[in-house]
Order: sequence, then structure tokens, then C-alpha cells
Amino acid sequence: MLLAAVWLGGDGGGGCADGADRGWAVGLEHGAAEAWGGLAMSVELIEDDRKSIDKYQETELMKREIEDLKTNAKVFQLSKCTACTFTLDLPAVHFMCMHSFHLRCLWDNEKECPECAPEYRSVMEAKQKLEQNARDHDLFFRQLRGSKDGFSVIADYFSKGIVSQTTVPPENGR
Repeated sequence: MLLAAVWLGGDGGGGCADGADRGWAVGLEHGAAEAWGGLAMSVELIEDDRKSIDKYQETELMKREIEDLKTNAKVFQLSKCTACTFTLDLPAVHFMCMHSFHLRCLWDNEKECPECAPEYRSVMEAKQKLEQNARDHDLFFRQLRGSKDGFSVIADYFSKGIVSQTTVPPENGR
């Protein structure tokens, strides 16, 4: 890799007699330009890794919250209904997401928080799509063949839980 810098004359501020701004000209030779492209790709990979780390840390936080919910009592101290914003009175319904409602403000037989349900449904739909993709072996192999880095495709499948541990059946009753 070679970085070339050449002085073209002048003061670099457009102060030459002909008005040109000569100063320094910097260029990369062919191999250096390819290395620069590789560096840019490395920066993107580092950013992707940082995002993965953030997701992992978020997952760890969720695991701790779940364990906390399993072992400790949850105190509900909301004083207003999430739907109508009037003061809560009995009967009231409290959800684990910390939203509370008058029973009269909920639809009949409501079993999930109306505030959180849309987000929860989108997560469940994404999970179902991932499970469906796990059964679509052709899609996996198309992505694998179309990728420059097959390992990242496989790692992505593992990180999303799409590829699960399989057991090999014993041979002839062994």
C-alpha cells in the first residue's frame, strides 16, 4: 500500500498568481484503495458487533427481570387508570407491565394489557416467522450461497434461535 503526497506549489490557499489552489495533492495507489475499502468494511463489522453486544446486554437484563419476577413480589402503586386517567377504584386490574385499569375500562374478557398488546403481538409474529424460516431449508441455503461470508449467515441463524440442537437417532437400537 502506498500513500503518495506531492507538493504542487503555491500556498495552499488559492494565492498563486493564476488564482489556482495548488497545495498538496494526496492519492492512493491501487492496492491502497482496496485496503481502504477493506477498512470501511471492517468499521461496518465492528458497528454490527457493537449492536449485537447491545442486544445481548439487553437480553441479560430481561433475564434478570424475569428471575426477579419469579422470586420477588411486585408492588403496584398506580393511582390512575391507564385508559381513562381517573383515580383507580375497585375493581381494578393490574398487569405485570405495570399498567392498571378499571375493570369497566377493559374490553370483555381482556387477558392482556391493551397498551402493550400491539408490541407483544409484533414480537410474537416475528417469533412465528423465525420458526417458519427454521423449517424453510431452501431459504437458508439460498442465503448461504448468496452471502460473501457464509459464517455470518450461520451465526445469524444461531443468534436468532432458528437453528436448534438436533439429536441423531441411535443406529439399529444402540
